[in-house]
Amino acid sequence: MSADGPLVVRDVTDVPAEPRSLEVTALLATLGTRLLGSARPGDLVARLGGDEFVVGACVPRAALPRVEQRIRDAGCFVLSTTDGALPVRCSTGIATSDDAADPAALLSLSDAGMYRDKALARA
Repeated sequence: MSADGPLVVRDVTDVPAEPRSLEVTALLATLGTRLLGSARPGDLVARLGGDEFVVGACVPRAALPRVEQRIRDAGCFVLSTTDGALPVRCSTGIATSDDAADPAALLSLSDAGMYRDKALARA
């Protein structure tokens, strides 16, 4: 999952660097909190770096659409900034053990899916 919001904050706002970085920090903290709130006991929620997060979960195939929607919902919110309300939308990529067994390959596949989702959102 990657927050599309920080790019908007950096590119659109005209605030000085320090308040802007406080807004980016608030965005990342809010996203992390919302993802943790959407997780179940035993799920892994981690920030990979920058604006990328990963959610690892053992999910029955039948429950995958519901879990994916819960994660997407956690990544859509409005952040109050010094310039007003900033709508945040996160791009997501999903990979399952049917796609790859190796954790690095799973991350790579989900990353590719996230960038496809990001491109579709900008189109």
